[in-house]
Amino acid sequence: SLDGGSYVISGLTITYTSRYLGLFGYTDGATLENIYLSGVSVTGTASTSTSYAGGLVGYNKDTSITNSYATGTISLTNTNNSIYAGGLVGKTYALSGGTANITDSYATGSVTANSSGDYVYAGGLVGYNEGSFGTADITDSYATGSVSAVSSGDYVYAGGLVGYNYSYDGTADITNSYATGSAAATANGYLCAGGLVGCNRADGNTANITNSYATGSVTATTDLFACAGGLVGVNDEGTVTNSYATGSVSATGGLSPDEGGLIGDNDGGVITSSYWDTQTSGQAASDGGTGKTTSQMMAQATFSGWTFDASNWGIVEGETYPYLAALHTGTPHGISGIAYSDTGSTDVGANKTIALAINGSLYGDTVKTGNNGFYYFLLEAADLSLNDE
Repeated sequence: SLDGGSYVISGLTITYTSRYLGLFGYTDGATLENIYLSGVSVTGTASTSTSYAGGLVGYNKDTSITNSYATGTISLTNTNNSIYAGGLVGKTYALSGGTANITDSYATGSVTANSSGDYVYAGGLVGYNEGSFGTADITDSYATGSVSAVSSGDYVYAGGLVGYNYSYDGTADITNSYATGSAAATANGYLCAGGLVGCNRADGNTANITNSYATGSVTATTDLFACAGGLVGVNDEGTVTNSYATGSVSATGGLSPDEGGLIGDNDGGVITSSYWDTQTSGQAASDGGTGKTTSQMMAQATFSGWTFDASNWGIVEGETYPYLAALHTGTPHGISGIAYSDTGSTDVGANKTIALAINGSLYGDTVKTGNNGFYYFLLEAADLSLNDE
């Protein structure tokens, strides 16, 4: 076990052909807490075996992570085999009574996974998260970087938070968590992408998504079958409760693609009290959930049954979408508008990159525009004052 003592490791660079890449390539039965990584760069190439990469851990077996983060970039290429890539962890696996929970943790920066083989998993926080007769829950955590999963093969999954979330007679629950980065999947075969989770699958137990949201754009492109959802691409017998999505959604493929403002394809799952923005997503329909306009999504009255208090949801009427109050200090600010390509009559459309500057300095991550050119930034209370411009 390791307690990092909240010290910051800066500028960690890993460039290697190893199978397991990260500050810790492989962990088993450990406990990691208070480990801070700033400006990490992980770049890996492989051809002879499956590869795993994360800012903190490449392959995490039965290891719980608490109060830790990684900022930087993850880039993994494999010319023949499968890839698991995540901003914090490549693959999490809780086996036979084991625990591999991630709590109070986050990742920022881009995640890129590129393979010529089948099975590519990429997520802003975790590429692949599985509770197999064990517990692999993600709580009070988030990711803000862009995610890209590419393969000339089959079975590709991209998610703003988790690429593939799977419970096999275990639990893989996601609670009080969010993603703001874009999620894009490209392949020649089957693929799916989701603003929060690419595929959420419950096989014999629970894969619950509760009190969570995604605001990034979602694209899925293939010659065969594509599925894209603002929150979840494919929800296979999982549950989604008190959650929402706002990003633009697009799925294109040789067969009829599945796309939805909240859920692309809901296969036996249950969706309760969950919503998507019909204007910014460009989607009038979803395989579950309720569509609302942007103004309705910024009104507390829309979210009947949700708990708004210091431990759950917060909202600034007419200014912000619901936010997770416990993950912010004070009341955050919402900055939004329509980006135009001319003097104000033609919006720029979906998936354009917008940067925010405060007093001449760039602020945080960029965002992607919604279907109608809408952009949205959520700023911490301390990051914006009355006279800023």
